[in-house]
Amino acid sequence: MAEQLATIERIDKVEKHPNADKLSLVSIGAYRCIVSLDEYKEGDLCILVRPDSVLPDQEWAIPYKKFVKGRIKATKIRDVWSFGLVIKPTDVGIHILHPEYEVGMDVTDFLGITKFVNLEIENKLDVRRAGLPWNIPKSDEDTWRSYKFLEQKIGQITDISEKIDGQSICFYFKDGDFGVCSRSNDYKIEVQNVFTAHLQRYSIQEKLTKFCIDNKVNLAIRGESYGGNKIQNFKHNPYSKLPFGVMLYGVWNIDEMRYCKKGDKYYIFDIAHNFGIPTVPVIEQDVILSYDLINKYEKDLEKINDRYFEGVVINGVDFSFKIINFHYDQLK
Repeated sequence: MAEQLATIERIDKVEKHPNADKLSLVSIGAYRCIVSLDEYKEGDLCILVRPDSVLPDQEWAIPYKKFVKGRIKATKIRDVWSFGLVIKPTDVGIHILHPEYEVGMDVTDFLGITKFVNLEIENKLDVRRAGLPWNIPKSDEDTWRSYKFLEQKIGQITDISEKIDGQSICFYFKDGDFGVCSRSNDYKIEVQNVFTAHLQRYSIQEKLTKFCIDNKVNLAIRGESYGGNKIQNFKHNPYSKLPFGVMLYGVWNIDEMRYCKKGDKYYIFDIAHNFGIPTVPVIEQDVILSYDLINKYEKDLEKINDRYFEGVVINGVDFSFKIINFHYDQLK
């Protein structure tokens, strides 16, 4: 299922911005956004566009793009954080009373909004198959603010791993078919590029093939490609200046069409030693999920081990979601 970047929502609360006379704060579930004073009132329907979204080159988006540089992200305005963009439905041609539209409806495609990805490297590569094969889903992790079952998971035991600021990569084995994918496409393994380069470096084809055959299973292992002064290369990214490499963070069971979470026999942090490939750093293990823990990684911490970090992923026995660090997001 594609990530919902823009949805119709109802405003829960409207407050005056404490440090700006012409601004208000609107609360929509776990999201709080800054808007013009008196633009909305409690109970109004609106469109919420989440961080890491890119607005299209369409007429309706022109007024909003004046305030959005490249992509929507968490922004601090007068010492208060804003977590997304709020749009009036009538500004994009949606008449909210029409029965076709309801709260929670995904309007991402309708508005032409896309996910922010670094395409500078990927566009030059040789595609074997457009899209991902074998029903492997795109690696779109919900943020904690979008995760619908958060309240039910509070108090559960989790592992916390670092979210690496790099480029998504996936290696899969399915009944003899081995391949390498970016976030969106399947590439020819015989062509040398930033994705297939890892095959020789880590002997991934041989290792994953043997593991799957020995265990009579078909798997896709996910990771983040980084480094070489090419991938997400900006001065505050601690991984961009490192030698070119990859770190694993997840496993998709192709046979059962599900992610292998904490406690699963194919949980990536338990089986990575079989591949001899590093995983993303595990920051904490077996910790109780709480709102204080979420706040810690979202805004209380600026650095981990004296370096900036993009965010973390919370891994539970039947769920996972990401937390984006506000301090890092502001540096990009």
